[in-house]
Amino acid sequence: EPLAYEQRWVSLPAVPAISGVDFSHSPPGSWLLHHTPWTEAEHRIGAAGADAEAAAALGVTPGSACLTVERRTWRGGDGITLVRQSFLAGQYELVARFGPRQTIATPSTSAAAAG
Repeated sequence: EPLAYEQRWVSLPAVPAISGVDFSHSPPGSWLLHHTPWTEAEHRIGAAGADAEAAAALGVTPGSACLTVERRTWRGGDGITLVRQSFLAGQYELVARFGPRQTIATPSTSAAAAG
């Protein structure tokens, strides 16, 4: 069974070397991580009905509920990638575990102490 349907767009002006890469042995995401530095990323998590293309790839009827993850990356102000992934509802989950943020005390100096 398919795990996900992924659509990926890469900016050729930002990553011109990608146009000559053979992805039959390594996926584009792995290649990008090793060859293209990025400075900022954004994740958007939501839910949507599968469009016709995603539904065909996932083996479900159009409109079937999916968890969606959209990721964008930038280097400076230039967009590098946009990735949209659709996961069948009930087949995938995202889990995050958090703890309280701890403040690290740093020594402070004052003008009086420095003199």
